[in-house]
Amino acid sequence: VIFLAVFPAFPPPLGGLGPDVVAYYATHGQKFMWANYLGVVAMPFGLVKLAYFTGRVRNSESPESAGAVSHLVALTGLLAFAIGTVDLIVFQVLPFLILPEHASVAQALSDLASLGFALFFVPLAAFVAAVSWAGMRFKLLPIWAHRSGMAVAVLSAVASVGANLPHPSPLAAGGPFCGLGLGA
Repeated sequence: VIFLAVFPAFPPPLGGLGPDVVAYYATHGQKFMWANYLGVVAMPFGLVKLAYFTGRVRNSESPESAGAVSHLVALTGLLAFAIGTVDLIVFQVLPFLILPEHASVAQALSDLASLGFALFFVPLAAFVAAVSWAGMRFKLLPIWAHRSGMAVAVLSAVASVGANLPHPSPLAAGGPFCGLGLGA
C-alpha cells in the first residue's frame, strides 16, 4: 500500500524519446527513487521468505530427489532477486544522471533500465511457477495460491516479451504489461 502511494506514473517505455525521459525524471524523479528504495528495503524480507519456503520444500522432498525441487525454487528465486537488484540500481541512478542537455544519454539509460525490467520477469515467471508447483506437489500451499501463482507466472512471462520488441507498443519493455506484471 505504501509503495502504491509513493510510486508515480511509470517512466517512458523502451524507445521513449530522450526529452520525454528527461521530463519524466524532472517531474517524478524523487518519488521514483523513494519507490525503488522501498523495493530495496523489502528485499531482505523476501529473501527470508525464500529461505523459509525453500526449507519447507526441502523437508517435504524424498531423499531420492536429492533436493531437486527445493534447488529449483531457491535458484530461480535468487536469480530473480539478482536481476531485480541490478535493475533497481540502474533505475535508482537515473534521476542523478539525466540532464536536459544529454537527452540521448537519458534515452539510452532509460532503455537499458526498461530492458532489465522486462528481462527480470523471465526468472520471476520461472520462480513463481516453481513455488506454485512445489506448493501444489507437496501440499504446502492452498489450491487458490497454486492457481493464482500459475496465473502470475503467465503474466510475468507475458511482461517479459517486451524485451524483444523493437518499437514502443503496449508490450514494450517498461510499458503497461510490465506494470501489470509488477502489480501481479
